[in-house]
Amino acid sequence: MIYRPCKFKEWKASMYRHYVDFKKDGTCTYLQASPTDAHFEAPGTWTYTKKGGDITVLNAKKELVFKFKLEHIEKDQMKIVSE
Repeated sequence: MIYRPCKFKEWKASMYRHYVDFKKDGTCTYLQASPTDAHFEAPGTWTYTKKGGDITVLNAKKELVFKFKLEHIEKDQMKIVSE
């Protein structure tokens, strides 16, 4: 998967586009699907483990939401592999 900064370009309309907004302080927001098939922004926290390149996103209850392996990062692109 390729992630780009939110302000990278003007994106075309989409039914669903996954995103995670990583903040420098270890907090984040991510798009979460609801049981009614709507989507909402949920708060969470994230960590990065340099050894192994693991990025972990937890929800407000400290439950695992996503775990990625960082494959490559540049100024305007982050390539990850889902685990």
